[in-house]
Amino acid sequence: MRAGDVDQAAATWLTRCGPGSVLLLTLTLPHDAGERLAVVLGAVRRAFSALVAGRAWQEDKAAFQLAHYIRAHDLTVGPKGWHPHLHILLFATRPLDQDAIAALRARLFRRWGAAVSELDRRAPSWEHGVSLEAARSRHDLTRYVCQVVTDADGQDGPDVAMEVARGDLKSSRHHGHRSPWQLLEDYGKTRTARDRQLFREYERATRGVKAIRWSNGLRAAVELGAELTDQQIVMEEIGGQVLYEFGPREWKGFRDARGFFGPSAAAELLEQAELGGAGGVRAYLRALAQRNTVDRLDRIPYFGVSPGPRSRAALAA
Repeated sequence: MRAGDVDQAAATWLTRCGPGSVLLLTLTLPHDAGERLAVVLGAVRRAFSALVAGRAWQEDKAAFQLAHYIRAHDLTVGPKGWHPHLHILLFATRPLDQDAIAALRARLFRRWGAAVSELDRRAPSWEHGVSLEAARSRHDLTRYVCQVVTDADGQDGPDVAMEVARGDLKSSRHHGHRSPWQLLEDYGKTRTARDRQLFREYERATRGVKAIRWSNGLRAAVELGAELTDQQIVMEEIGGQVLYEFGPREWKGFRDARGFFGPSAAAELLEQAELGGAGGVRAYLRALAQRNTVDRLDRIPYFGVSPGPRSRAALAA
């Protein structure tokens, strides 16, 4: 998604419907150290699906004139384990005063708590389970989310798209909590096995999960047009040169291949692309195939963990 789309959508809506017509909703649930990210993240997503389904949600939409929403994941890890939560922009067709916001928060909290409890999890607290605040202006929108994600005042902060939509790309403001990209940065400095394990867990749990979702009709309502693919955005805003194109089967095998010096061949391939361009990429892939004594990349036997005696014997054969 283009970085400025969320910011533009919020600004257009505030101009059209007035201050107080865009609400910032944060949803979270209790979690424990040692829980797998896939489990906690799945619980958050299922609870949200329950929140915006059924008659109660339709009643909320009618009573508070809620027309659309944008939902985005925010994710950190800390002493109590993985902490996924949702940042949601609610778009109302009229400004909501503080009494209306308080009433909506109470309704959402009751249903959010019930949805979480239905998943056999501890119910969220009033203080942390649901946060709801009106954005009076575009500046308020940026300032609020900067405080949630980065603890900055937002005076000269980045646009709302990078803060609301992808909190998992930012630094966490909470002591002892790190975003996935902080994990990767720390691993690059210290090579700690635990950081690598956590980041690999993040990769597995979020593969195929769409980080940002727009409700049907919102893009048309704010005159943004069809959403571009990631590839289209990269080519339009960054450009670049295509060095190598994988076939579907070839890529499926390669993405899990072991590298020469670590568990990931993909990271080594990127380094070769930076150092040697297209020639470096082709040379690396040839060497990878030769090491595995096959002549086609999609036939390479892959070992996701360190091979045991039987696997080592197979590789040596």
